[in-house]
Amino acid sequence: MIIRASGKALAAALTAAMLIAITACTTASGGSNNSSAHSGSSKDNATLTVSVGGDPLEIDPALIESGLGTQVDMLMAQTLTTYFYTGKLTGLLATSWKSNTSGSAWTFNLRHGVKFTDGTPFNAVAVQKNIERLLDPKLAVVTSNDVGRFTKSVTVDSPYQVTFNLTQPVRYFPEALSNETAAITSPASWTAPGNTYTNASHVVGTGPYKLVKWVKNNEVVFTRNDSYWGKEPYYKTQIYQAITDSNARETSLRAGQIQVATGLPAADVASLKSDSSLKVAVSFGTRINYIALNTTSTVNPALQNPLVREALNYAVDKNAIVKNILFGAGQVSTSPVVNGAFGWCQTGPYPYDPAKARELLKQAGESHMSLTLITPNGRFLQDSQTTEAVAGYLRAVGVKVNGPLVQDNATNLDLVILPPSSGDSNPQAEAYLWSFGADFPDAAEGLGNLFLSTSIPPKPGLNFTHYANAQVDKLTLGADAALSPTVAEQKYCQAEKIVWNAAPDIFLYTAGLIVAWSSSVDGITTAPNSLVNTVYATPAG
Repeated sequence: MIIRASGKALAAALTAAMLIAITACTTASGGSNNSSAHSGSSKDNATLTVSVGGDPLEIDPALIESGLGTQVDMLMAQTLTTYFYTGKLTGLLATSWKSNTSGSAWTFNLRHGVKFTDGTPFNAVAVQKNIERLLDPKLAVVTSNDVGRFTKSVTVDSPYQVTFNLTQPVRYFPEALSNETAAITSPASWTAPGNTYTNASHVVGTGPYKLVKWVKNNEVVFTRNDSYWGKEPYYKTQIYQAITDSNARETSLRAGQIQVATGLPAADVASLKSDSSLKVAVSFGTRINYIALNTTSTVNPALQNPLVREALNYAVDKNAIVKNILFGAGQVSTSPVVNGAFGWCQTGPYPYDPAKARELLKQAGESHMSLTLITPNGRFLQDSQTTEAVAGYLRAVGVKVNGPLVQDNATNLDLVILPPSSGDSNPQAEAYLWSFGADFPDAAEGLGNLFLSTSIPPKPGLNFTHYANAQVDKLTLGADAALSPTVAEQKYCQAEKIVWNAAPDIFLYTAGLIVAWSSSVDGITTAPNSLVNTVYATPAG
C-alpha cells in the first residue's frame, strides 16, 4: 500500500506547527511542478536579506552540525520528503513510497525531470550514492539521523525507484528522510574544484536556490535557480547574514538593513508587534531547550549521581523562567521529548521545590557541590539569560556555580560534542544550555537523538550528556519497529519515564520561534522544526 504519511504522526505535526501569531501564509509548495518563465521584471534584481542568528558552521548536508546549517541548506539541497513547506509530511524529490509487510524495507518513487544545478541528472543512482556517502565512516558526520542509524543498503530498482533496506523495521522512515542530513547533492560535485569527497561545502543541489558564496561568520549568498523543477521564487538573491547578537539583529531589522530576522529578544515581542513597519510571528514547534548534564563526568563525579541531577531539576523554577525571561514564549517541559509529539506522555514536570533540592543534595553528600555552566549567547531563544537564571536558582540551594561562561556558537558546540574520552575530564563540559529541534514531532526523534547509547559522541549523535541505559535503548528501538501505533506509544512512554527519573538534563521548555520581518514582504512562514521559510517570499501587495 502506498503511504504518504502516518495519520497519527501527521496530526501531531499539525499540532506542533500551530502558529500562535502569524500574519503570513504559504504562497507555494516546493513540490509543485509549475515553474514560470522570466519576464525581465524587477524581481530579476530583487534581494532579500535574512538573519537567523549565526554562522551555519557546516553547509555540506552530510556534515551539518546545527539547525543553522539545516536552515541555509533547505534553500539549495533537497530531501526526498519534507515538512518545510506545509508543516506536514509531503514528497519533495520523492513522489510516493511504500514499505514491505514488516517495515524493514521502504521503496520510494522519485521525481522525473529534475537536474542538479551543475546540469547532471537527479535519479536513483544519485540517491544511492548520497546515502552510501552519508554512511561512510570517512565522513565526520556529527548530527545523528535515523537514515544513517537504520539504513543497511540502498538498492536501485529502476532509474527512478530506490529501496532502502533497513537494519530493523522503522515505522516512520519516510518522516526520517526529511532530515536535511539526508539531502541529495550532485555526486559529480564532490570532487569538483573546491570540494572533496569528505567535505563538499560548495553545495550543488536541486533546490530553488543555488550557492553563490559562503563567507564564514559573515554571510551565505544564494541566487535563484532559473532551471528549478518546481515553482520559481520571486527574489533573485537571498542573503543570510550571521548577526550573532539578538539585539543587534533587531536593530538591523528596524533600520531596514535586513528584511527578516529570527530569534529576537522575547521581551521585545510586544514592541515589535506595535511597529507598523513590521510583521511578527511566534510559533511553537519541536525545539526544546535544556541544560545538558555530563552524566559521566570525572572532573565533577557528583553529576554521575541521579539524586544530584534530580535535585538540580527541583532547584529551578521553570515557570518563572518562561514568564519572566521568555515573556510567555515557552512551554514548560513535561517529558524528555517535545510536548504533544507522537508517543509523548506526561512524566513531569519537576515542580519548583528548593527544599527538596537541598534534601536530595544532602542525601547525596553534595550539599556544597560546584558546577561549571556554559552557554551560547543569541543562538537560542534567551539562551544566556536563561542560563544566568538557572545559575541563580542553583546558587540558592547551595551549589557553587562557575559562570555561566558565555561562548560563541562554534566554541560552545566544540565543547558539548566532546566524547567521554576527553569531555569527562573537562570542567567546561560539565553542564551547558543546549537546544534540539526535532525534524518531525515524534518521540523517536528526541529519544533516539538525545538518549540512545548509540548517539554518544564520537558516534554520530547528539547525546551530549553521555547518558546510557540498556532498557531505554531496547524500548526505543522496539517502539521504532512497532507496526502498531498503540504499542509504539506504550514503549516510548516507558522509555520517557526512565529518562525523566534519571534526569540527564535540567529539563526546561519548548521554545517559541520569534520571527519578525518587514511589512513590505509577504510569504514568510515557519516549519515545525523551528526553521523560517523564505523561499517563496514576495513583495507585499
